[in-house]
Amino acid sequence: MIAVRDAHLLEACFGRWPDFRGAEVSGIRLIAPLRQLELDIEVVELFVDSHGIYRDRQRCLTIFGFANVLGAHSALFEPFRHGRVIDGLEITSRDAGAPTNSDAWGERQCRVRLLPTPGFPEAQFFCDEVTVLRATSISRAISYVAPFVKPMSKE
Repeated sequence: MIAVRDAHLLEACFGRWPDFRGAEVSGIRLIAPLRQLELDIEVVELFVDSHGIYRDRQRCLTIFGFANVLGAHSALFEPFRHGRVIDGLEITSRDAGAPTNSDAWGERQCRVRLLPTPGFPEAQFFCDEVTVLRATSISRAISYVAPFVKPMSKE
């Protein structure tokens, strides 16, 4: 993990840096002339209640900015265009011993991977800097029934 500029904005929502498992990519903007990319990610922390239902503990709408991007093109992000849940967000520094292919990395300092859920491709690109542009706590009145638990009958 690299130093993310203004990471404290997101850490304030969860009390720590989240793992991004189950987070939803809800927006992607590639600003080509500036070689910048912005990602809207709704980060969620769930728990299973005593009835086997997933409930929100915390949600945070986060906007990430990536500077001097390489390898991010529209086809790469097409599967995420209409919102996709990811299994994680991995940000690796060139200095952290990440495997480097100089052709792929170019002169970039970071590799960013959106780890896929089954059935969707991984998205990867390279950049020089990662910034949390905004992190806003939100609430949703949504609960999820765990697939291994029968819903309670309505009697």
